[in-house]
Amino acid sequence: MRIAIPTNDKITVFKRSGRAKGFLIMELSDDGVKEVDYVINNHQHGHHHHHSEGGHNGHGHSHEELVEKLNGCDYIIVNMIGSHFGRDVEQAGIKVFITGRENIDGALKEFRQKVM
Repeated sequence: MRIAIPTNDKITVFKRSGRAKGFLIMELSDDGVKEVDYVINNHQHGHHHHHSEGGHNGHGHSHEELVEKLNGCDYIIVNMIGSHFGRDVEQAGIKVFITGRENIDGALKEFRQKVM
């Protein structure tokens, strides 16, 4: 199973998933976990969107490039996910797993217990 985790440091889950510097892509199996890749979030660097709480700012908002980089992932493990980014990843067939864990190791342990 292939998963993506938003992170700035490869240690903690970044709270604002769509604004993370990058995503750690990992392969999970019964034998363990291995890092596959770390993809940079260009959307975060070049497109700063400002939204009101629960509202859209009126212009087009797409995470297509970022979602494309997560292609092949079965799940994205997040602390929280914005409605637009959540919609875009789900439309790409990536399931969202929300964790309260800040540490990636803890989030992976919780994910394995609940999903695998």
